[in-house]
Amino acid sequence: MEEIQNAALYNQTLSEEMKIAIKDTQEILQNRTTRLKLHNQKFKCIDPATYKEINNLFDIKKCGKNECVICDPIRLPQEIFNQLHFMPDPQISSDPDHYQDFNSLYGRNTTEIDLPSKKNNLVCQELAPDGMLVAARNPIVKYCKQLWKHLHIYTCGSPIVPENHPLYNKVFVRMNLACDSPIEQTYYSCRIEHSQVCYYCGEEDNLINPSPEVLSRFRTVYPLCEVCQKNGVTFFTKGKLQMKKKQRV
Repeated sequence: MEEIQNAALYNQTLSEEMKIAIKDTQEILQNRTTRLKLHNQKFKCIDPATYKEINNLFDIKKCGKNECVICDPIRLPQEIFNQLHFMPDPQISSDPDHYQDFNSLYGRNTTEIDLPSKKNNLVCQELAPDGMLVAARNPIVKYCKQLWKHLHIYTCGSPIVPENHPLYNKVFVRMNLACDSPIEQTYYSCRIEHSQVCYYCGEEDNLINPSPEVLSRFRTVYPLCEVCQKNGVTFFTKGKLQMKKKQRV
């Protein structure tokens, strides 16, 4: 596909023929998509962006600082560069089920507060019944890596399956977890056989052995990988042990 796109840049005939070739498929997908509903509202389809619109959309803006060692010097005239803005963060509109449109946000200072992965843990309301996600009280809680990989595209802060899925009210996931959240502690305490993974990132390889001094001070020491240690984090521990006082002679 990338090779075709590159070739179409220099061959206008190929570009037009590709549009004709995929037109029927696009119409079928659009027809099926517009039949879907969410909260009793039908999905909408919009036309793909043109090359002109894509070229006018700036994904990255240089910082413009002369001392920066990452960005190259700007080549645009300064007055034009000053009119460019960074891509805005998504912001919830007055309707909590929708985001504000791009044109109303571009050029404004936005925050990451409405990003699904940045939601405050207290904001997300759990859908699971009380006690359902506590491994010690519910033996049905299981952990796996590939169960939903090919079934559903998951987004932080949302149910693990869509509302129209037969397992919607039967299988649950913690709504207040984000992509950068540590591994749940119940993962390590559940009775089901599981792999030892880094508490912070889930990495199975390159785990570090805690020192005897750390093991002697805490009842539980969660795994840590080399990469996370290089990023400045230390072993996450639980249950501090009381050190025995040495008797003086």
